[in-house]
Amino acid sequence: MAKSSFRSRRSGFASRLPPVSPPAPPPESAPPAPVPVQEPITALAPLATPWQLTWGHDLARSGDWDGAAIAYGQALAAYPGDGLAALALARVELRRDRPAAAWAALEPLLPQWPTAGPLLLTASQAQAAQGELVIAEDLALRAWLADPDRPEARRWLAQLDRLAHSPFQLIDSWRGRLADHWLWALADRLGHQEQLTRLETATPLDDRPFAAQVDNGSLWHWRGMVGVFDAQQRLILELSDGALPRWLQMQPPRPMPTVQVAGRVAVVASGAGDAIDRWFQELLPRLQVLQSLESEGGAFWEPFAAIVVDRLAHPWQRETLDRLGIPSDRLLELDQHLQIQADSLIVPRRFNGPSSYGVAALRALGADSDRSTLVGFRQTVPNCRRWVLSASDGRDRPWLNGPAVAQDLARWGFSLLDPAACSLADLIGILQTAEAIVSPSHPALALLPLCPPDTIILEVGSRTYQPLAQLAGLQGRSIPAEPAPPGNTSPVLWVRSAEVRAVLARCLRGLRV
Repeated sequence: MAKSSFRSRRSGFASRLPPVSPPAPPPESAPPAPVPVQEPITALAPLATPWQLTWGHDLARSGDWDGAAIAYGQALAAYPGDGLAALALARVELRRDRPAAAWAALEPLLPQWPTAGPLLLTASQAQAAQGELVIAEDLALRAWLADPDRPEARRWLAQLDRLAHSPFQLIDSWRGRLADHWLWALADRLGHQEQLTRLETATPLDDRPFAAQVDNGSLWHWRGMVGVFDAQQRLILELSDGALPRWLQMQPPRPMPTVQVAGRVAVVASGAGDAIDRWFQELLPRLQVLQSLESEGGAFWEPFAAIVVDRLAHPWQRETLDRLGIPSDRLLELDQHLQIQADSLIVPRRFNGPSSYGVAALRALGADSDRSTLVGFRQTVPNCRRWVLSASDGRDRPWLNGPAVAQDLARWGFSLLDPAACSLADLIGILQTAEAIVSPSHPALALLPLCPPDTIILEVGSRTYQPLAQLAGLQGRSIPAEPAPPGNTSPVLWVRSAEVRAVLARCLRGLRV
């Protein structure tokens, strides 16, 4: 049975907690029970906030999940139709590892608000925690179809894929498997099914790479979406990627002019391949699929008149292509040519996240590196094997006291590293000899498969790259961030050096706190 991802530190001491004394109700009369409305956006908002709900919020902010559950339960008992009280109670029950109670709080309200995304997602999490993955996926898909542009449902569906499928099949998560199997429901709802098509031979969800051939096809880039169209100008779901729900809703006009290419054109662009994590997790494996195709001798790119990639904006992109031997005169940047037509499009399968095939492709890229050519930052500290990554290119928020943590860990042999200042050869050499890495959710962590098997990966404030570390056989750890000190209003990461040392001391031999 799968367990909830939320766990209260106090859940093991529930029986020893003193009884919760509710505050006295306000002297004025209680607000009337909320009247259900049809709009899903406003359906969960009560006409007035029950005092028990405010009391529960205060207890939840203080970390008293048991007391918050009592307060939210009293609010729901007083106003059975209050969606906010039911939602708050369910979330607290998940934190208390009581998914059955969370489902009991939400189940009566689901028929009343069948398109309320927060209720559907929390109910899906409750079902997943009880091991009912099929029901959990159905609820999450209903939330996704209700509001396709919001990311919460897509992220949760990707987590459900991690529970239900092998790591390789994670590549067919919300950008892949949902596009292949569930966008038809959205297209039917919007009346656009006639503008879609699918591959004639369905490809099973397994670890076999493939490349589809589309004769007289065209390629279109629009707002992060890479659309592959057949000769009848129908979008091929299995080969397209990116903001497909938005495209289905808006149906924008086709861009002009069109670049005509004679011969075969390979398409490896993913819509955001100029980001370092997506470049190495999505585009590099697709290049490896092309390499694995049988050819009549010579380099793998010789049968292609052009290879379509994303915008080449960084040196490590050029370095990757140079290592693979792809000449620059064969490259077409999709951002510069919004629509490309060709006699034949060769499109490898999508890779939308960490996969065993992507790990193998990255390790093959680093296997032939010449360490004598390492330049730049690597030569300044040639014997360092422990690193603290800066957050100049952080994914979510800057690491406010990262330099201070690096200075504190310097006595243990750690050095501060800015991946943006390194070449690809530098990063390969650094990671291949790394012993420990302390980092926020940095896109450069997509290169973790290059590290030795015993490398310690300590991710600060997030668990974004823990699945990749596990897939690569590394010792992944995470440590939560704390609220920033007073005076810092922007969202930042802040972590105590003592807590970092305590986690490292349990992982690295020979170190003392």
